[in-house]
Amino acid sequence: MKFCVKSSGQFVQTLQRIRKESSQPIAARIVVPPDLRWWVFQEFGTALRGEPGKASGHAYNIFPVRAKMLSWPGEGGGVVFRHSVIAHPGIRPRHMVLKALPEIEAQVTGELGRVLKETGYDFNAVKVYLLDVIMPKVKQLLVESFERELPGTRVDGKLGGASAAEAFEAGATIVDVSGQ
Repeated sequence: MKFCVKSSGQFVQTLQRIRKESSQPIAARIVVPPDLRWWVFQEFGTALRGEPGKASGHAYNIFPVRAKMLSWPGEGGGVVFRHSVIAHPGIRPRHMVLKALPEIEAQVTGELGRVLKETGYDFNAVKVYLLDVIMPKVKQLLVESFERELPGTRVDGKLGGASAAEAFEAGATIVDVSGQ
């Protein structure tokens, strides 16, 4: 049995457009400025407590840079002061990003599938939706994960009284990297 399908030129043109556009990457990134590079240490940990291959595996010394002494909140609400910390074992990994990935993946996959169908696989519409709707939602999911994993603030800390989530939300930007 033979089948013969007749189609309008518009159908063939639509297929050709989709083929051409689908070969172009659509991509976006969340970029943090250098003063927020601390998130990497919080994500993977440092020194002896960090993940193998991502942390040094060695204890390190800490000395004050802009003050005569180091200080940090102590147990029971007091403040601890030291001239230095010798052989600090490092910080444990917090995995703020890793813990948010399943929710991010589910949301992105569902939303992209829906918008592809709704727009008739229109490359530009999908790209705009990614940058204007999906990536801000991804950033918000990361902010919420930062709030859960790195709660609290310190007035005398590097973030000037802001929480890690607030600093990330204010400093991280969404960048279109399509075609790069």
